[in-house]
Amino acid sequence: MPVDTRMNGIIHAALRRDLDRAAVVLADGPGPDRLRAVGEHVVWLMDFLHTHHTGEDEHLFPMLRRNNPALGDLLDDMESEHAAIAGAVTVLRDTGGRAARGEPVAADLAEAVAALRVVLDPHLEHEERDLSPAVPGSVTEEEWAAFEKSNTSGSRPPELAFVGHWMLDNLDVAGTTVVRSKVPAVPRFIMLRFLGGPYRKRSEACWGGTPAAQLKSEPLV
Repeated sequence: MPVDTRMNGIIHAALRRDLDRAAVVLADGPGPDRLRAVGEHVVWLMDFLHTHHTGEDEHLFPMLRRNNPALGDLLDDMESEHAAIAGAVTVLRDTGGRAARGEPVAADLAEAVAALRVVLDPHLEHEERDLSPAVPGSVTEEEWAAFEKSNTSGSRPPELAFVGHWMLDNLDVAGTTVVRSKVPAVPRFIMLRFLGGPYRKRSEACWGGTPAAQLKSEPLV
């Protein structure tokens, strides 16, 4: 069975969706409560993105270099792009933290979101268009399974459920099938039926009743 990299594109799509949502809400001049909620969520997003990129830097990219040296130049590009993104992530995380503490920084937060998109969007597309297709021929099923497991190692069920519901939010049927296939039947039932409250509460506080709530999660490939 070939290695399936579609989860990476689904994660990228969820990141883009919520950055789009933040831009929409911030442009409308959110009230203090919504601004605090968006700030809190942006901090979570940036922590998630940092962890996602760290996993690639420390596990996936070295494995690809060992197994397929021909990918060296492309992996150099990936690492350089990660480094460029890191500074914008720090600024957005810090600004989101200020908003979460109740500071009236909607304009600053919108500016930080836009600045991140300048460096993040081209990287995500580069990775999905050029690197992801090279992965199946460069790693074994066992290696890929170990990498995917490393991405969730140490996370508690409520944390995993939050991420799962975040990925599934306004995702198409094909993507939903991929996400659900990664979770065994019993934990999947528990996650979907009983552990969605924290994500739904966050989503409602950030986007509820706004056009942002309708934005789709759309993988590029």
